[in-house]
Amino acid sequence: MSYNGELLYLSRDDVLRCEVGPSDLLAAVSDAFKAKAVQGARTAKPMSFEANGGYFDGKGGYFSGFSGLKWYGYFAANAGHGQRDFWPMIILNEAQTGLPVAFIDGTWISEVRTAAISAAGATRLADPNAQSIAFIACGQQARSHLQAFGAAFPLERVLAHGRRRETAEAFANEARAMGYDAEVVEEPRRAIEDADIVISSVPHRTLNDGFLDASWLKRDAFVSMVDLGYSWQRRSFGEIELLATDDRDQVPPGRGYNTDRVPEKDLADLLSETRGDHAPAGRAALIFSGSGLADVAVARFVVDRAKSMGIGRKLPL
Repeated sequence: MSYNGELLYLSRDDVLRCEVGPSDLLAAVSDAFKAKAVQGARTAKPMSFEANGGYFDGKGGYFSGFSGLKWYGYFAANAGHGQRDFWPMIILNEAQTGLPVAFIDGTWISEVRTAAISAAGATRLADPNAQSIAFIACGQQARSHLQAFGAAFPLERVLAHGRRRETAEAFANEARAMGYDAEVVEEPRRAIEDADIVISSVPHRTLNDGFLDASWLKRDAFVSMVDLGYSWQRRSFGEIELLATDDRDQVPPGRGYNTDRVPEKDLADLLSETRGDHAPAGRAALIFSGSGLADVAVARFVVDRAKSMGIGRKLPL
């Protein structure tokens, strides 16, 4: 990426026109965390504050000569006014001079970078021959994760469990259209007990207590806890042989994991090792902190793609 004295603005439509695929996302995120393992990338402590019934968060990091920050507000009451509850933007700067390079709508990047984080962890912790995947919650994160994991594993079967059956049915129909054998499962235990991979992404602020028990999982199952573990009963974390996180530096202050257990590894650890060297003898889980480094890595890839394709609006500084 070359800086030419202009700020590149990318809307959500611009980002989508860059046609970044699951394999691109996995490679970008994996490269960033591998670089972090050898001090070639860094993350910063996130900031957060409440305002008018919602909150604002900022997170970011440095990778490959560029620093970035994702800044967003989350206001749940917006839904009642027909507006989105989540408004992320990403600013990318050239790290040698601090000059701004790009200002990017972060909605799509936020949706897909989470799945790329999950897939990166799964390449080290899940059975490479995994054929079945279960989803606890069937919203946008389920869709993004199915695309990411479908590109990385030989999946055949999809199990869908959601609080609203119509949502789970809609997701299952989408999975069938993609060629998967998909089933809606009413009971959470039956959804996860035979699955090779489990993705739990229930919005954790809607949960008072976990309803999933890790002892229900197969002995060699992999779980991505996108919901910070809040779908899972705290007492059952002892049933997981290896607990990893994406980024130890990114645990949100006051809004951390639903467990007192300290993760043994993070993505930088896992991706710096050879696949299989650390595979647990039983269940493994990746519990999310929400790394800003992944946002920066994907944003950097998107900007490179946009520049090569002539996409976006150039603004004077």
